[in-house]
Amino acid sequence: MRKALRRVLAGRGTAAEEADVRAWLAEDPEGAALLARLDTAQQALGGERRSAVNTDTLLVRLRARRRPAAAGYRIAAIAATLVVGVGISLFMRRLSAPPVAFSTRDYVAPRGHRLALSLGDGSSITLAPGSRLTVAAGGAGAHHRAVTLDGEAYFAVAHDARRPFTVRTAWGIARDVGTVFDVRAFGDDSAMRVTVAEGRVAIAPLGRRMGTAPVLAAATAAVVDRSGRIVVQTAADVAGALVWLQGGLAFDKAPLPHVVSALERAFDIQITVADSALDGEALTATFGDEPVDNILDAVTLSIGAEYKRVGRMVTIRRRAHSAARPGTDAQFTARTLRQAHE
Repeated sequence: MRKALRRVLAGRGTAAEEADVRAWLAEDPEGAALLARLDTAQQALGGERRSAVNTDTLLVRLRARRRPAAAGYRIAAIAATLVVGVGISLFMRRLSAPPVAFSTRDYVAPRGHRLALSLGDGSSITLAPGSRLTVAAGGAGAHHRAVTLDGEAYFAVAHDARRPFTVRTAWGIARDVGTVFDVRAFGDDSAMRVTVAEGRVAIAPLGRRMGTAPVLAAATAAVVDRSGRIVVQTAADVAGALVWLQGGLAFDKAPLPHVVSALERAFDIQITVADSALDGEALTATFGDEPVDNILDAVTLSIGAEYKRVGRMVTIRRRAHSAARPGTDAQFTARTLRQAHE
């Protein structure tokens, strides 16, 4: 990256290198404050001629002056590198283009409802129920396209090789240039899941450079857990991952607490599981756009339980004399569900 920075600052960088530099800044957790700190780094250099400064020497000197914490030093080091070079004035003007204040806008899909968005760059996003998306003001920004997701969203990203599109979650980062993919990272999930429908998407845990990140092709998925471990899944079930776009739900060996959270978000209901032993049950099921009572019937039947619903309040408890075994992995499809009600 240092070589690319030097070439860009000297006015010899390619469009791809400049895009990489911008994307690199966008992925840093403190990237929003980086542009403001560049001016501070310039002042720290005093009157020394920038064109004659050795980059490595400069970093050592700046480190000795400021003695910041580890995260702060990384920002200072980046800033110090950026201010070295003949083309600094032009590059600073480009980097400090709007949105200067890095203001953001939040979009929220309430429980029981999906939300469709269109960004100014031509990209479209659909938020799953119970999801929140934070977007830089101006619709993903003038010089970078970065959003933060808490929940699940379907992205159809407009192609722009100079401005990769970055999705940040609590577990990691997904980045692409122009493609169609789904990102799931609810707060109660144990990992971030990325499913690629079209194109290619790079993923990485937070804190890891995207240059070493695996790149997912179409019909491929990956999971990034809290420890930063990445598991790539080829021949992914893209249709199952996207069934929520048509109001459906899909579970693959999902524990009951996970199923309960998904039902609460999808139907804006509150579910209480009265028997904690049921938490060990798992469900593999695919449902279409079915009424909530139909789905509750199928879920409770599959785990040997029963439910009672009063308005938005649902209670699930073990069925008396149930023959179901803890940990049973029941399989239901929309067809099975319809047959059960015929």
